[in-house]
Amino acid sequence: MEAVIAETLIGHLKRSTREAFDYLRKQGEEVTPEEARLYSSVNWPTHKFGIGQDGSISGIVYHVTAWKWLTLPLLSEGGTVREMSAFRAIEKPPIENYAEVWKWFLEVGEAWNTALDHLPEEALTQTLEWGAETVTVAQYIEEMRMHDIQHAAQIEYLKGRILFDEEEKERTRLL
Repeated sequence: MEAVIAETLIGHLKRSTREAFDYLRKQGEEVTPEEARLYSSVNWPTHKFGIGQDGSISGIVYHVTAWKWLTLPLLSEGGTVREMSAFRAIEKPPIENYAEVWKWFLEVGEAWNTALDHLPEEALTQTLEWGAETVTVAQYIEEMRMHDIQHAAQIEYLKGRILFDEEEKERTRLL
């Protein structure tokens, strides 16, 4: 009996990447501006790839959007990843303004998914240097898909923490 593959690699990447983006969008869309800035910390540990991360939901959304913006050219013919200097030079919303960060996320996320929708299958095997590694475009798309899922789960956790903290305040008030 021969196995039947129901989906091409490009089809899988396009579908699953859109699903991951939708999961992330669902987690962030009903967050209030106040909730978005809870748990932010000026002492949040920094690391090379941690653009915008500060412990808050707004920081997570900013971070994801920055990486989508940096990698968007990768999804065009012969594309590459933008340099950090290009990111520093663009106008972007302040992390404290969740409404603007969210708008930026939706714009860049839709542009990223639209570019992926138009990516030809042969582009998947192109390689690029990423730090000390050489990866294919397909591998990088998969990394971005997992990146969306990871950060959507973080937002989901923080939303649960917000609810718990509110319930805890109420329990304490009633004592």
